[in-house]
Amino acid sequence: MLHSLRASGLKTGEWAAFPGGAGGVGIQGVQIAKSMGIRPIVVDSGEAKRKLSLEMGAEAFVDFKER
Repeated sequence: MLHSLRASGLKTGEWAAFPGGAGGVGIQGVQIAKSMGIRPIVVDSGEAKRKLSLEMGAEAFVDFKER
């Protein structure tokens, strides 16, 4: 995740989306991105994953099963 975020060229204040980001690797990406000043968005499903994502630093959560 760290290598991918560095290689992305994203700068402080820019957004990064993490599809399936409430899983183990995705959550690490969210935390690393947040520490780099990047604004993480998690795309996943379910209230438990929403809660975890937001607690771990995601600025937004998109539930792909909701309309």
